[in-house]
Order: sequence, then C-alpha cells, then structure tokens
Amino acid sequence: MGPTRAPGLVLRRFAEGRFDAVTSAAIGQELGRAVRYEKVRTRIELTDDELELWLVSYDVLAVQVEPTSVERVVEADPADDIYVAAALEGRARDIVSGDRHLLDLGSHQDVDVVAPRTFLDRV
Repeated sequence: MGPTRAPGLVLRRFAEGRFDAVTSAAIGQELGRAVRYEKVRTRIELTDDELELWLVSYDVLAVQVEPTSVERVVEADPADDIYVAAALEGRARDIVSGDRHLLDLGSHQDVDVVAPRTFLDRV
C-alpha cells in the first residue's frame, strides 16, 4: 500500500517524474533531518527503506542550485528563507510546504507557497 496523505503523495509524484524539484545543499540537509521527525514520518507514509531511497533519488534528480544570497523574507522564521532563496534561484513556481511560517508568506516574487494538497491539485 502506498501513501494516501498529501505529503506522501507529493513525494511519490516527484519520484514518478511528474514535476521537477529545486533544491540546495542547505535544503538537502534540512530535508534529511525533517523527514525523520516522528510527526513528519507519520504524514509521509513511506517505509524506512522507501524513505531512504526517496532521499537519494531527490538528491540526484532535483535541480541543484546554490543561491548567491539569502534574503530575509520569512520574518517569523528566518531559517525558512533558504526555501525562498532556492525557489527564486531555480525559477520555481511553487514552494510546497506544511510549515505555517512559509504558508503565511503566501507568495514572494511570483513564487507561491502552497500546502501539499493544493500542490497535488495543480500537478
């Protein structure tokens, strides 16, 4: 049985090649930590082996960018600025996140911040 919740389905769609993802070294490190949090693991609905394979695939398949600067955009949590910087550098249309600080941003310079379910409706 595969994932049924939106965050896990987003990961599955990426692995299937349904959309391109943009990442940076800072995001890769944060993602590797975040997907192992129990709260996140229950939402992803992948086995440990599937998750490890996904992380390797993400690192290989995602468009790697290194933003030249990280502008202060997410006032409530400046650590989230790495996502905005990578999206701008990689010319992404969306930042997909369940993070309230990013979602509260709404959009920045034509990049929308959307919840996983909203993103799935778009792809």
